[in-house]
Amino acid sequence: FFFQAEDGIRDHCVTGVQTCALPILQRLAVVGAGATGVELACKLADLAAGSAVVELIEQGPQLLPQGRAFNREQAALALRRRDVRLRTHTAVVAVEADRLRLRRTDAAATHAATPLPEEELAADGVIWTAGLAFRPPAITPAPPLDRKSTRLNSSHTVISYAVFCLKKK
Repeated sequence: FFFQAEDGIRDHCVTGVQTCALPILQRLAVVGAGATGVELACKLADLAAGSAVVELIEQGPQLLPQGRAFNREQAALALRRRDVRLRTHTAVVAVEADRLRLRRTDAAATHAATPLPEEELAADGVIWTAGLAFRPPAITPAPPLDRKSTRLNSSHTVISYAVFCLKKK
């Protein structure tokens, strides 16, 4: 699965650089620090080879929330080696054309007398790997829909957006 996804992302990036049809990505955000998000963030960092910052965003208190402590430690080490920036206790409130709006979810934010301000994170590409039980954030501008579903082209990219849809075959 990831080998195929890696090839698709690499081909998409190489095609964009060769034809100048797509901008060169400067910051990639991966939302969800489960096994898929951690592995994908590491692969993207390897492929980018220092040409992009990879941010891994997790709403919960730790990466690999279903994993064992040893696996979390090894994943954290792999992320640090690749300089992937991990943000825990962070919810994505909205996805905009060139940025994410984030909100802290830790105890300090929850018990604050006044709500903490949202943070904006500039992002040239967003890949959503968060689990099945989530509330999708607002997406601005809204992607085009075709019979209540998002329209994708043959490379699994939302038409006219830098959003990828990775799926099992």
